[in-house]
Amino acid sequence: MAVVNATTAGAVSLAVGGFVHLCLYRHGYRAIPNIGPLFAANVLANNLGANNPNITTPAILSGLQSGKSIGQTLQSLGLSASEAKQARRTADRQAKDGETRVKNADKRAKAEKSKRLANEKMPDSR
Repeated sequence: MAVVNATTAGAVSLAVGGFVHLCLYRHGYRAIPNIGPLFAANVLANNLGANNPNITTPAILSGLQSGKSIGQTLQSLGLSASEAKQARRTADRQAKDGETRVKNADKRAKAEKSKRLANEKMPDSR
């Protein structure tokens, strides 16, 4: 009985994870509530962490959780105001580029599906 419950729990977890990834693929990160700050923290930590080892995803999230803005958090972690502003702009641009790529992929997939369906409806002329 425990094996069945564990198997069911694993299957449900896998399905939920798949649904989350589908949402991310189809609608970008903003379609899921509260993913935006996590995504921004990951991008900022990835972009800045090599030169500023104290800038990590947990450190950024901690600053946000304490009520600071991303700019204030980055400044408290050692960046100047202008560096923090530039880092935020870069992260925003990367997020926007990612959303654009997802939207373009969706458009291509829809066009390919429409074309495939149109070809299926055409009678075979042999």
